[in-house]
Amino acid sequence: MTNLAFKIAAKAGGPISKGIAAVTHGPYSHVELWLGGPQQFALCYSSREPVGTGFANIDLTDGSLWRVIPVTISLQLESPLMWFCMGSQGRPYNFKGIEGIALDTDQHNESERFCSEACFEALQAVTGWWPRIKRWHVAPSGFGKDDRYGLYELVTAMAEPKAA
Repeated sequence: MTNLAFKIAAKAGGPISKGIAAVTHGPYSHVELWLGGPQQFALCYSSREPVGTGFANIDLTDGSLWRVIPVTISLQLESPLMWFCMGSQGRPYNFKGIEGIALDTDQHNESERFCSEACFEALQAVTGWWPRIKRWHVAPSGFGKDDRYGLYELVTAMAEPKAA
């Protein structure tokens, strides 16, 4: 079972969350990769301000705060996904990358990660999805312009039925 949990910016409360939503034109300001456990004590991987990447148990039951989207990966990839996340924990938060998104530049810190960058990188590395997209060009949602992407839109587009 793998899911992405997107935090609704309007309910998140902080100025950074509202700023991310304003810049990306998307409704979400944070994302967690839900790797296991019950929804009220979900084992999640992401990057969180100010500590950076790591695991946390989070209550994702409040539907007014979180939007949970299933990510369809094979059972054979769930263990490698967990191992990738374990090997990637402890990276500092990528404040420079957030600034790059806000200013629409390519600046980022190669060794640091922000939330959608960390979640996208884990999925990209393990599944091979989206090979041409730079991880620091991915926000939780929104964009859809030039070479900037919303993780919510990338994942939900994969789940949409294909026209015959």
